[in-house]
Amino acid sequence: MASPEHREALQQNLEQHKQQLRLAVQDLTVAAKSWSDPAESIRLRPGTWLAGAFVFGLWLGRGR
Repeated sequence: MASPEHREALQQNLEQHKQQLRLAVQDLTVAAKSWSDPAESIRLRPGTWLAGAFVFGLWLGRGR
């Protein structure tokens, strides 16, 4: 059986890892929301998106 000091060190280590995991999940959530919502990117660079949409439309229509 682990000594009380060892058990306390393990508990502190576990709490640190839990906090790091919470922060990583928060960062991932923010990144996923910004990736899944292109509105801001379109607002910042509408010309690029328009050109891309035009090229994509040409690519889709070339087979017909």
